Amino acid sequence: MPTFKRLMPAADARPAATDRQWQRWQWQQLDASAEAAQEPATPETRPSQRSPEADQKGYEQGYKQGQKEGYTEGKNAGYQAGHEEGYAAGKAEVIAALETQLNEERQQQLAGLGQLIANFQQALHQLDEQMGESLVQLALTVGQQLAGEALSAHPEHIVTLVRDIIQADPMLQQKPILLVHPEDYPLLQQQLADELAQHGWSLQADPSLARYGCRLVSDSGEIDASLESRWQRLLSQVRGAEHGAH
Repeated sequence: MPTFKRLMPAADARPAATDRQWQRWQWQQLDASAEAAQEPATPETRPSQRSPEADQKGYEQGYKQGQKEGYTEGKNAGYQAGHEEGYAAGKAEVIAALETQLNEERQQQLAGLGQLIANFQQALHQLDEQMGESLVQLALTVGQQLAGEALSAHPEHIVTLVRDIIQADPMLQQKPILLVHPEDYPLLQQQLADELAQHGWSLQADPSLARYGCRLVSDSGEIDASLESRWQRLLSQVRGAEHGAH
């Protein structure tokens, strides 16, 4: 005899389905965990393992790369340092060359200035000498003129001159001849005739002589007491004293 199962209402069956679904979810989670545990390890999940060959190869590559970078950096640094040193050396050489050139130009200028000063001093010295000689000559010329005027006003000065010669000259014993200007002859003849005769002198007129001067001649020598020679001797003495002062 056939048996018949009791059909459960749908509402009553949901809880059972719910229970079954819950049980399946739990089973799936366990299955997924088991499957995950049974999956082979991938490169991402495997532990890292390095071989000595790989390490050596990586070292060599890194060494070469570092050597290249170091060479480039060293080259750049060396270029910069060499550029700075070369710039400093070139600048120093240019400065030294300019200083040498300036010193040479300065020495040349100073040498030219020194020569100019020396020429100027020499010109002043020559001018001083010329002015000194001109002043001396002028003074002597004026003095000569004044002396001439004084002698003209007092012609008896020639008498004093002849008496000084008579007293000082050693040729008194040799019968000398006294030459005078013709215009002075009468005065000397009048004033000194006896004195000249006493010493054995002869008095003669000589037109070549200037007035107020005389010349004494004898066999042993001559004394020039003319006005011109006396002024020349005075001029020589004055100029000699002036040059000795310089």
